[in-house]
Amino acid sequence: MSDLILKKLTAYFIYPGRKMRRSLPITNVNPIISVTLFVMLLCYSISFSQYNYNKWGISKEEVIKRYLSKDKSYVQFDATKPRYENKIMNYIIAIDRDLKQKIKILRSSKKPVRDFLLVNDKLYSVLENQGILSQKKQNKIIDSLTAQFGNPTIQRDKRMTIYSFKGRDTKVLLLSKTESNKIECKIYFYASNLFKMLITQ
Repeated sequence: MSDLILKKLTAYFIYPGRKMRRSLPITNVNPIISVTLFVMLLCYSISFSQYNYNKWGISKEEVIKRYLSKDKSYVQFDATKPRYENKIMNYIIAIDRDLKQKIKILRSSKKPVRDFLLVNDKLYSVLENQGILSQKKQNKIIDSLTAQFGNPTIQRDKRMTIYSFKGRDTKVLLLSKTESNKIECKIYFYASNLFKMLITQ
């Protein structure tokens, strides 16, 4: 990045109420401060593009502490909730129907709504329901996931497109459903070794 851009970034932080005009007196800014502030800005941007779901098997108490500590209105329900749909939950129950009684869901009250799926009070999956999105917004989400997990494999049919991402500890399924020119988006994050976790618990 050029010195001019670094100086303008520095000026933006030092003089937040001013526009970054060419006439702004920033020629004597310490280069160390410039670099430091640029790194801060970069880290700030990255923090909002990453999905920090990489700790699987953690306890219910740890899930609440890590993800729901500021959400005082989250709710809990079990797998018998009428009309509740969760593809990872269905996969788990298909492996062992007895696990249905051991599944709990912690649902956040803030958007996007997040469902934390626990088996025996341990975290196995997170569902983010993004709801109805514009194509532009969904593209930004896909770009963010790609930056973190690499290029996805893509499966398409008439109304549904599935983007599959794979990380070291986490796998991701983004389900994009198009109906009446509207896009409905759901994202499943789950442990890469989910099957092993189930058979060794």
